Amino acid sequence: MRVLLTPIGSLGDNLPFLGLGAELARRGHDVTVATSEHYESLVRRCGLAFIGTVTEAEYRLATGDPELFDARKGFAAVMSRVVEYNRRLFGVVEEQMRRGPLTVVAHTLDFASRAVADKTGLPVVRVHLQPSVVRTSHAVPVTRGTIDYSFLPHWTKRGLWSLVDRIMIDPALAPGVNEIRARLDLPPVRRVFVSQIDSPLLTLAMFPEWFAPRQPDWPSKLRQCGFPLFDAPGSLEMPAEAERFLADGPAPIVFTPGSAMRFAQAFFAAAVGACETLGRRGILLTSHAEQVPERLPGFAARFDYLPLSAALPRCAALVHHGGIGTTAAALAAGVPQVVVPFSHDQPDHAHRVLRLGVGRRIMPSALAKLGSDPIFRQKWGQTPFSGASRLAAELEALLRSADVARRCRDVAALCAAEDGIGRACDLIEAAVAARGEETTAPALAP
Repeated sequence: MRVLLTPIGSLGDNLPFLGLGAELARRGHDVTVATSEHYESLVRRCGLAFIGTVTEAEYRLATGDPELFDARKGFAAVMSRVVEYNRRLFGVVEEQMRRGPLTVVAHTLDFASRAVADKTGLPVVRVHLQPSVVRTSHAVPVTRGTIDYSFLPHWTKRGLWSLVDRIMIDPALAPGVNEIRARLDLPPVRRVFVSQIDSPLLTLAMFPEWFAPRQPDWPSKLRQCGFPLFDAPGSLEMPAEAERFLADGPAPIVFTPGSAMRFAQAFFAAAVGACETLGRRGILLTSHAEQVPERLPGFAARFDYLPLSAALPRCAALVHHGGIGTTAAALAAGVPQVVVPFSHDQPDHAHRVLRLGVGRRIMPSALAKLGSDPIFRQKWGQTPFSGASRLAAELEALLRSADVARRCRDVAALCAAEDGIGRACDLIEAAVAARGEETTAPALAP
């Protein structure tokens, strides 16, 4: 097969697709990845061809937008960029189809490939990384805050989904999606997250059933796999300074708000304060140094990046934003976690961590309340946050719990028994083979 992968988003969105691409290439397929220039070197280290869809400047501009991480404004901020991405991706798919038969392994938000598939029969396999994007009126996702609305009657939940589509999703996405469809002489669609988000060929849900049980109204062509745990070549190498820090004392606590987050000053200030309160060492992970207190004490260290699969087994706990890749890494490593969900799919992952009994949840607002201890400011040049005491209390309870430790071991064993990437590639190959010879299409643009 000639395969085009179309990831959208942060490192946690790209790594699973690179894992799929690396395995498909190992099996002899010709693989190209269309993604942001920010990840070009990572793609090429995996031995895959690269096509840029977002410039480095555009990536930095996007991650510098505070609305991107806002619980209320984040969806619109993301979707405005997704529309432009799909316009560019349409051209990429068209060009790749001119070169011969093609299969697309498409991210949830790749609507261009789905439109081309509707027109030409292009084989498209949809990949969902998060349970929250798979629509259901049974066990609905926790989308904001902490409330699980699954207890509501089915008719109420169906009505709420309809309302969400009408006032939130379609206004942001439908004009852009229908612009692409019009170029193909296809009729317009509505309820984009119902009509366009899955594939009639195959949809892969890259999370196991014990993490998100299959719901009765999920698509019939959807297949669940294990987590797509993957470290790109070279990323397993621990920096020398990090190796020294890990070896120089008791297992530290790791803190990360995600690779793209640039507005986590309160998060990191609370992290340092919690470590001091507990007498623990801490690792602060961010490539944006301006988020971290100016002068770190000896028990804390900042690193741009660490391979979580290598670092977490040597750490006591993980405090993070609730991205699906980070959540899965903690589950696989068997370490307890505190989730601080900012927006998007993160509240749902925090809820699932709680349900599994492997961690705690703190809302970001609890970490952003100003405290009054001047000693903290004198020591580290940073205004203190009373959220440090809350975070310390949650971590102490978590690390003392024998039940949590047992559940972490049990879940890590479940992860070790799965090969999410291998199963996904098996399903992709079988679906394309069963479909018959791949489709070659003429130029799509008028």
